[in-house]
Amino acid sequence: MLIAFVSPNAWTVHQFRLDIIKALQNDGHTILVVAARDAFADKLEGAGCRFVAIPFNNRSRNPLTDWWLYRRLKKIYAAEKPDLIFHYAIKANIWGSLAAAKNNIPAIAVVTGLGYPFAHKKITWYFAKAGYRLVGQHASEVWFLNNADADTFRELDLVPSHKIKLLPGEGINTNYFQRQAPYLRRQAHPFRFILCSRLLKSKGITRYAQSIAALQQKGYAVEGWLLGLPEPNHPDKLPMADLEQWQRKGWIQYKGASDDVRLWLEQADAYAFTSYYSEGIPRSLMEAASMELPVVVPDLRGCRDLVKDGISGFVFSGSNQQQQNEALQQKMENILRLSADARNAMGAAGRALMQAQFDTSRVIVIYRETIAKSS
Repeated sequence: MLIAFVSPNAWTVHQFRLDIIKALQNDGHTILVVAARDAFADKLEGAGCRFVAIPFNNRSRNPLTDWWLYRRLKKIYAAEKPDLIFHYAIKANIWGSLAAAKNNIPAIAVVTGLGYPFAHKKITWYFAKAGYRLVGQHASEVWFLNNADADTFRELDLVPSHKIKLLPGEGINTNYFQRQAPYLRRQAHPFRFILCSRLLKSKGITRYAQSIAALQQKGYAVEGWLLGLPEPNHPDKLPMADLEQWQRKGWIQYKGASDDVRLWLEQADAYAFTSYYSEGIPRSLMEAASMELPVVVPDLRGCRDLVKDGISGFVFSGSNQQQQNEALQQKMENILRLSADARNAMGAAGRALMQAQFDTSRVIVIYRETIAKSS
């Protein structure tokens, strides 16, 4: 079969779905990737994928831009004639599902998280709901990465229940994300927390920096590492002036972006995930846990699914932002105060959870079963 993967950019396809693509290629299928061309497009082509470039603006509110995307996708599908299409992220899910239906091609919409529109419930929330009702009508199935997101769609009557399927996240290759040698907690100071995140305010980077500052003021020798890409055109972008100020004060050490986060995770002692809004199943959390880092996470859908509270990490919560920030700092301090053996045990428990419930092999089975039904 010719199977299409449609996503806003090549990076997400390469980073999150390459193992799935390789498994399907080994089964004899041809993979077509439709996405905005970036540095990872060449890597996908090098991996044997056919690539069709299309400009994707996942944040545009211009209806003409969306209409153009729909027309372009419809034309690509008519020319390429894929047997099955997987769409990822809101714009691809909405307009790709409509374009696939117009060409009578079965398509799966993968909701990778509710994201900015559902978190802020402004005008984009109403457009998102209307769009996903169209997805529910036209997609063959709608896949979710956690139960809470699926429940939200049921409650809002966006997708018929018989079309809903739950995945164990997008999977994590626990063979790739593992330490090259048994991990010995560094005795030398400072203690290193790390956060890998897009540089958005709603990712909680401000409270991460403030928590590091509070711990330093208490006398702990602690560093806050930050890894990730700036989002200069996003309405929720983190002001770079804030980041520069935190660096000058010694709260944050910004390491830029990396093609291989393992190199950074191996040098850290614990992972702090600080997002304000509900995630699908955060990939960065899965990577950290698979690399045996104890984690601190908010009590949000998708995040709490990846942690056994008190066993593989700590979950923080609060009825308002101030309480949440205080709880985050306390949980980070809890990890600091653990013995090296206790932190090792936490890290090992996190990796065991990833292997048992979230390994990529479980997701590949679901893709193969779906493809078999479509053939």
